[in-house]
Amino acid sequence: MLPSVQPLESVHSASSAATRVCVSGGTAQLTFQGAKTRFSTLAPALALGLLSTLLFGGCQRSRSAERNSAGAASAERRDEELQKLTATYRSRGLAERMKAAADGCYVGGSCQSIHHQALLAGADDESEREALRATARPVFARQYHDELRRRRHQAEQVRAVGSSRRTLRVKGPLCSRFFLANFAGRPEARVARTLGFTRVECESQAVRAGLDLGSAE
Repeated sequence: MLPSVQPLESVHSASSAATRVCVSGGTAQLTFQGAKTRFSTLAPALALGLLSTLLFGGCQRSRSAERNSAGAASAERRDEELQKLTATYRSRGLAERMKAAADGCYVGGSCQSIHHQALLAGADDESEREALRATARPVFARQYHDELRRRRHQAEQVRAVGSSRRTLRVKGPLCSRFFLANFAGRPEARVARTLGFTRVECESQAVRAGLDLGSAE
């Protein structure tokens, strides 16, 4: 016996209902149309299965396009803000920029990297830029120490040491090779590179190890 065939009106109705699955901002997006004649000769399960696949693909493409558009808009806004902040720092004198480096927020959830990036971009030349980084490095070390203690990690001391204070040295029971590897992938490491740190070292009674950070990203 041949399988019963779902009427055209039922398939078309299912199509209309299925299109409501893909919604953006409260507005239904029609991602599939016109299953008028071809589905009339297919078994209902096959027809609806194909329809669902097509609708799902349309929804995925729509959402992907929305995410890409939102990401591009966010990047554009950030670039505009960076340009404005850079112009502001550039309009100030050297003394004010050095004070901004000493008072900067480098570690913690409330800190925004766009500020120190704009400060460095607003320097008159590379020698001043390095002076700003050198001023910021011990500040970063103090803030990182405070952040580790806030997270209840056992950090006895965090300092900027070595030639031009380019090594970040952490001392305390928290130190391990895992700590170093984990640090390399954290946001703090990206800021450390930007500020000119080239190495992080960790020291405890059990281990003494170091990791090269490389140049600024």
